Amino acid sequence: AGHSGTGVQSYFKNLYKLNNNDEVNVYYKNIKYTYKIVKIYKQPKDGTIAIYRDYNKTTLTLVTCTKNDKKTQTVYIAELQSKKSY
Repeated sequence: AGHSGTGVQSYFKNLYKLNNNDEVNVYYKNIKYTYKIVKIYKQPKDGTIAIYRDYNKTTLTLVTCTKNDKKTQTVYIAELQSKKSY
């Protein structure tokens, strides 16, 4: 979870451009994890959040401010497709 934009507190910049079926890659300890976006939804920005995912799958959850909307946050759920050493 992190702020969107270009400020010093912003961790994400272009998440709003993601769509279902887009690929997300995470590189960690010489392994490339490839995920596919399977769900995108908004939640009220009220200090709580509901995460809707398949608990039988390995997932990546990204949460950030909704572009041009100060009252909601957007949740991106991605499912692991592959892991490869690099």
